[in-house]
Amino acid sequence: MMNTALNDIFDSYANGSIFKNKSVLQLNYTPETIPHRGKQIEAVASILAPALRGERVSNLFIYGKTGCIAGDSLVYTDNGWKKIKDVNHKTDKVLSFNINAKIYEWSNFIFLRFENKDKLLKITLHNGYELILTKDHPLLTPSMEWKKADKLQINDSLVIGYNLPSVNIKEVPLALARLLGFAISDGSLNKQGRVRKDSKRYFYNSNKQRFRYYSEDDNLLGMVQSDLSQLFTCTPSMQEPKNRCRHIQAVSQQVCGTLNSYGVPFGDKSAIVQIPSVILEASNVVQREFLKALFSGDGTVSQQTYLVEYYSNSKKLLEQISFLLHQEGITCRVSYKKAKLKKRYFDSYRLSISNQENLTKFYHKIGFYSLDKQKKLKNILNKYVKNMGLNGNTYLTSPIVKIEEVYEPFVYDLTVPNNHNFIANGIISHNSGKTLCVQYVTQEILKRVVDGGNDNLKVIYINCKLKKVADTEYRILAEIISSLGESVPSTGLPTDAVYSKFIEIIERKKQLILIVMDEIDQAVKKISDSFLYNLTRLNSELKNSQISLVGISNSLTFMDHIDPRVRSSLGEEELVFPPYNALQLQDILRERAEGAFIEGILDEGVFAKCAAFAAREHGDARRALDLLRVAAELAERGKSKKLTMEFIDNANQKIERDKMLDIIENEPRQHQLVLYSILNLTNNSSIEKIFTGQVYNKYQDFCQKTKIEILTQRRISDIIAEFDMLGLINVDVVSRGRMGRTREIKLMVPENLQPKAKEILENALTI
Repeated sequence: MMNTALNDIFDSYANGSIFKNKSVLQLNYTPETIPHRGKQIEAVASILAPALRGERVSNLFIYGKTGCIAGDSLVYTDNGWKKIKDVNHKTDKVLSFNINAKIYEWSNFIFLRFENKDKLLKITLHNGYELILTKDHPLLTPSMEWKKADKLQINDSLVIGYNLPSVNIKEVPLALARLLGFAISDGSLNKQGRVRKDSKRYFYNSNKQRFRYYSEDDNLLGMVQSDLSQLFTCTPSMQEPKNRCRHIQAVSQQVCGTLNSYGVPFGDKSAIVQIPSVILEASNVVQREFLKALFSGDGTVSQQTYLVEYYSNSKKLLEQISFLLHQEGITCRVSYKKAKLKKRYFDSYRLSISNQENLTKFYHKIGFYSLDKQKKLKNILNKYVKNMGLNGNTYLTSPIVKIEEVYEPFVYDLTVPNNHNFIANGIISHNSGKTLCVQYVTQEILKRVVDGGNDNLKVIYINCKLKKVADTEYRILAEIISSLGESVPSTGLPTDAVYSKFIEIIERKKQLILIVMDEIDQAVKKISDSFLYNLTRLNSELKNSQISLVGISNSLTFMDHIDPRVRSSLGEEELVFPPYNALQLQDILRERAEGAFIEGILDEGVFAKCAAFAAREHGDARRALDLLRVAAELAERGKSKKLTMEFIDNANQKIERDKMLDIIENEPRQHQLVLYSILNLTNNSSIEKIFTGQVYNKYQDFCQKTKIEILTQRRISDIIAEFDMLGLINVDVVSRGRMGRTREIKLMVPENLQPKAKEILENALTI
């Protein structure tokens, strides 16, 4: 029976396979063409091209993962301004900026959301725009180059959106837009809950709600009264109290409830009011009507300083007004002002519009319902000597005035095809096939060198994530020497002796050694940055040969943690690769699948599902290809003649499970000791909760057993925080009263994986 079962399995594999050529899906396969990476390939080639002449090339570091922004940041969509956390990739398109043509284009996008554990940067521009973003998020500079947020300095300028195309999706009654503008400027909502008596002297609970609009302008009062009568079944009245400002009053729960549902707060609204989302998502016509009513109430016109101004205690309100004005091609500035009222100081803000061009646009596009203010603005325009003409630019720039650190629990990003950017809080913001592009370029260079009859270039590729390849400086050197056709013992020699052996090998002839280190941040994490310093400093000792490094990483910030002396020795150039979006990933999968599978075995929707899984992880093509390959292997084991979406789900679960064990296996020994201590405490049934102090005590015990140096408790706390970010554990800060605060730790490795994880750790630590 056993032999029969085995024969059936062997026959099923021998007689037929769903694969035509499985190697096409392997991660080390280099295709003839690489879709959607033309510009990146050209950039890599231009830096490495001097190798064709045998010249040493600049050290090159390539990054693939970009940063994110805070969830309340407003993004300009074809449905108006929306918070990035609320955008919908099915119903919205975002506006992106074509850097070459200097025009705006509507684009589809992939929505990404991530939990954040790090400090963010809050960047404030001179015009009042603010953006909260991760330190590695690139922004566009006036030279049309992208610069990471943590590389920006005070007085550096950024590109901001201007003269944005209009949207005409969500129409709002103009009377409602006008009323919301009046209500936010000089209106108020109030409610009183109290016990009252009716005409028969019975008591009842009253919830009296009242809307008032204050003004001394008859034209504005009449418009508010007319709009209320048109929109609601109420009878608004004119109130003219002695020694108080005249106002329109509507005692109506319908009026107050509707205005409140659109975002007008009850009570004191001065510091918290914002533009209603229904206005931000409306057409330009509706937005202009809203702004006209808003400025008619609280706006001012100064004929002495030639300014149109709007004052408010709500900075968010003024920022949103400035977005709408820039959308109309009207530049403005939001500034801070310390205000005083009844001997009490408070924070206030001012939005100001100046110069002939902006005032002219404001007069013709928005203006005032207040006849007096409109007349003052016209007088200002008449005083200008000549018409300066209007600016047709599609973008402006504004310098940075403040950079500070803040924190947000979640961050968001959009992957936008082609232009790879979008407009966030008015600022043009950036939204990776890194390894494949480098391999493709180096292979093409090698072909040219060989065709020219030369043998003066050697390319060595090292995957720094592989165990026993790049976990010590000795092993990295041994791998390089092995790639050169020589060998050294796996252990036993001093590192200096291995360096001497390496120098002796490469100095035998005149040549350039190009060392490509994939996942280089993993090697720096395991070893330290000293090996980079030692490798690059070798060039000063070499006479015939030269060494250049190409580092590939998913971390944009790993170079920032390297010793400045090491970094200065690198003299590196940097390239940032934008991630693939889901549509591009589908193109890549289709192209590879043609060579990998026999015809007709792929179910409809397989490519889309693989691409969707990979796009959620910053658009990694290797992730998508690996998922497709594992799913096909599972289908083949299940004797299925079709690769269905069910196998994609199963493959995703398998990869996630394998990834957790892979992380555990490749962690440095000190990290493994800490994790083993947590695992040991978790399996102890007498311990209900695990705290940092218990982990440190257990860690010290294991260090003594394995004769490994004991780190400080502060360093162990940092390692615990890293495990929390990786998802291996969950950490909660809890208060213990007078005993202070500590961190409660819970192991997140699934129970079915814990025995395997324990086995991996015990083998690595020889416990």
